[in-house]
Amino acid sequence: MSSILAPAGSTVCAWHLFDEPVRTVLRTALKADEELWARVEAWAFQQAVGLVWFYNESNPHMADLGRTTLSRILAQGG
Repeated sequence: MSSILAPAGSTVCAWHLFDEPVRTVLRTALKADEELWARVEAWAFQQAVGLVWFYNESNPHMADLGRTTLSRILAQGG
């Protein structure tokens, strides 16, 4: 894994699984700067769009996870 992807790829689950207060605690604990957090958010956005597109009919639960992630990103102004 490249050094550019590694931190973002390791923390992308924060957007899929956690609401804002928990993401803030995680970000603070990791000492993630603006650049890293923007990469994490972008990576989560890309994954979420793919989840909705690919799983919309075959796996509605995965598609819903994508929609939830997109809602979290949009609520943060992403």
